[in-house]
Amino acid sequence: KRQGEIMAYVVSATTDHEFWANVECLDDDTEFRAFGSNRDTRGMKAGILIPPEIVPRRYVVTDKKVPIHGFFSCINGTAVDDRVVSAVEALEPGVHRFHPVEIRMKADGKLLPRPQFLLNCCTSVDAIDPANSRVAVRRVLPQETHPDVWHYIVPGGSPSQPAGPLRIAVHRDRIAGRAMWWDNRFNRLFFSDALVAALQAAGVEGMQLSPHVAET
Repeated sequence: KRQGEIMAYVVSATTDHEFWANVECLDDDTEFRAFGSNRDTRGMKAGILIPPEIVPRRYVVTDKKVPIHGFFSCINGTAVDDRVVSAVEALEPGVHRFHPVEIRMKADGKLLPRPQFLLNCCTSVDAIDPANSRVAVRRVLPQETHPDVWHYIVPGGSPSQPAGPLRIAVHRDRIAGRAMWWDNRFNRLFFSDALVAALQAAGVEGMQLSPHVAET
C-alpha cells in the first residue's frame, strides 16, 4: 500500500459455521420488507436512511451458541454491536444510522451481552472504476426504454463467490473520507481500510472481506 493510498474491502456477514447465527424476527416486518423492495428509477434500494419507525426491533437466536463476535446476519440486515458503532462514529461521525434492536437467546430469554444495532449505511456512491476493474455491465430491462437501469457484475460469478480473481478498483475522489458506503452500481457494501483495521483492533469478527480494493 502506497503512502496516502485509500484501500477498501467489499464486506458481508460471513456464512462460516463458526460465526453464523440462526435468527428469528418477533416483530411484524411487513412494512420493513416492503420498504426494501421499493426501487428508484435505476433499481437502487440501499445506502439510504431506513425510517426508524418501520425497523423490526425484537429478535431471538435459536442456536445454543451466543453470537458475541459483533457482526452477523439477523434476517432483516446485519446486526452489529457497540464496538462497530464506536469505530464508525470515530471515523465518520453522524453519517450512518444504527437502529437499536433487542436480540435474545430463545433458550433462556437472555439478551446478548453487548448492545445490538441494525446496521444502516446511509451513503450511496457510484465509485467503481470500470477501466481498472474486472466487471461487466448487466441490464435487467431494455437499454432503449431504461438506459440508466444497469449494474456491475463480476463476470461468471459474484463478489462473494467469484468465478475468477476479484479485481475491483474505485475512484479515489468518490470515497475519500468515507468509513463505509454502498456502491449503487456494484450493489455491495464497502468498508474502508481504516474501518476494517479499527474493527479488527476492537476484536470484532464475523465479517467476510474481499481481497483489497484499490483506488485510482
